[in-house]
Amino acid sequence: MVKLMSNNYLDFLAAIKNEVVRVPEVSISEKALPYGQQLRFTRGEETVILSIYNGKRGIKTVWGGANDDLREALSTQMESLLIKYTGVQPAAKQLPACSILEECAGFTGTWAGSDESGKGDFFGPLVVAAVAVNKAVAERLRVAGVKDCKLLSDKEILRLEPIIKAIALEFVVLSMKPEIYNYRYAQLRLQNKNLNNLLAAGHVAAIDKLLAAEANCKMVLVDQFSQNSGIKRALIAKYPEVIVIEKTKAEEDIAVAAASILARANFLSVMQELSVIAGYELPKGGGAQATKVAKLLSEQQGLPFLDKLVKKHFANYKKIN
Repeated sequence: MVKLMSNNYLDFLAAIKNEVVRVPEVSISEKALPYGQQLRFTRGEETVILSIYNGKRGIKTVWGGANDDLREALSTQMESLLIKYTGVQPAAKQLPACSILEECAGFTGTWAGSDESGKGDFFGPLVVAAVAVNKAVAERLRVAGVKDCKLLSDKEILRLEPIIKAIALEFVVLSMKPEIYNYRYAQLRLQNKNLNNLLAAGHVAAIDKLLAAEANCKMVLVDQFSQNSGIKRALIAKYPEVIVIEKTKAEEDIAVAAASILARANFLSVMQELSVIAGYELPKGGGAQATKVAKLLSEQQGLPFLDKLVKKHFANYKKIN
């Protein structure tokens, strides 16, 4: 609950509405209250309510609604207003830095992150995405609800995909459908290489294309999947001025989180395409259900039919015959 000077009521109310319209996909409806106004904020199926009362002891604001993500996004937008109208810093939790690179030497405020999706899924593509942001863009993405895609539902991932694409400085999404994936993987095995080499090549290709388009980006963060991926070496050979860092749990960084969402959104889209081809809704992951559906399709369509649907080096494939 926050108290304000009563003669600031109308200005404060107008400022809130003007600020909130900047939050992507949030709509506002109003309802009159005794001695105040109720603002209902909606984003998709999420709803939170802010009741603002103008009483004898000043203005009071009270939040309602259980959606913490949307409430946090709106509260973030309003922090500066609370300071302006009260002169007091609100006692809200400190937001994390937009990037885990901020304490690194050479950080200029513009950076890129990359991540992949589909490497653990028997059906579907392998997708690598890279996203370039600066601090202002990163804050907008955070307000929109961007976080590690593993913390989001498929519906939220698909909602955030166009927002990220509209806000990011640059983005690249590279998708390798099963037929191409299986061909490339077979080539690598002939060279005594493995999945990590295929992943590394995908990250390098996506980041290379991103850096060519965004000249101000001089720092790259990659979600680490191998101690010796070769990504840093390959990128620095072409972009010697760029700092490349590989780190586990890099999805804490907003650029990597955004990349994880774009990669997963593309994975979901391709899975839908492949499900139409298969005539079944294809299961995600690499569990028993994936093996069951693949075996059924093999019996109905023949084993070669799976070439366009599955990653053939998975253990699931050996269980089909």
